[in-house]
Amino acid sequence: MSGQEENSSGFSIFNAASLSGVNCGMLLGSALAERMGQSRVYFVSSAAWAVVALVFIVVGGRLVMKKSQETQEGTRRRGLTGFIFTPSVLKFILCVQVPYIVINSFTYYYVPIYSSSHGLTENISSLLIIVCSLCSVYLSVSATDYLSRRFKDKAMYLSTVITFAGLLFFALNMSLPSLIVALVLIGVANSFGAATRISYFIGMKESAAYGEENAMGAYDFVDNVGESTGSMIFAGIISIGFLNGILGLIGCVGGLNAIYALTNRRAGKAAGLSQEERG
Repeated sequence: MSGQEENSSGFSIFNAASLSGVNCGMLLGSALAERMGQSRVYFVSSAAWAVVALVFIVVGGRLVMKKSQETQEGTRRRGLTGFIFTPSVLKFILCVQVPYIVINSFTYYYVPIYSSSHGLTENISSLLIIVCSLCSVYLSVSATDYLSRRFKDKAMYLSTVITFAGLLFFALNMSLPSLIVALVLIGVANSFGAATRISYFIGMKESAAYGEENAMGAYDFVDNVGESTGSMIFAGIISIGFLNGILGLIGCVGGLNAIYALTNRRAGKAAGLSQEERG
């Protein structure tokens, strides 16, 4: 197994664990919202965050993370902004990472709106999202291991195509059964898509020079920015009509992915020719 495949396997386990935590939070939050009302849930959430902060203050000081020499040199050489605006890193962020985060905003932004407009309770809305998450949790390790070996870097494009299929199927039918099918497809795509993207990003030579720990921090930062962007884009899609909006979004995301794949392929061929000439 190559280093990138090992990274993908590790990230798939982390992805499954984090999604399990999200599932528990949604179930608890939706149950509290129905019993106590949505306004009171914020007070419960604040209390939970206060407990987490207290535990971090008490325990966090005892945890020491040792940075490698490579990470320290990468941090000194360039900051977060300098790393993100490195041409190859910026191209990946704009063509692959952010577009994928945007289309996945469908699950956490649009599904609750659809559920509310069709008279479904918070519990039902959470259960619909959990259908998606459970597919990711249970398939994460096996799907990532198999597809990262079978398709290597192309696995991240495959996850985008599967997500397109789910969104398009729902946009053409706009029914509850089609929503469930779409969420299952998106969950399957996320089961290996998230891990393969992170593994690819960490495997870039620019990430190695910057330090893997720092590169992961930059990836998470862009993830948070992308989630905010996704909610705004889906708000626009709702206003112009879901089918037309989704077709436009699929076209944009597919085009950006194609640009990244083609430019990388040309760069790889150019590097191969230059090595042959030197040989």
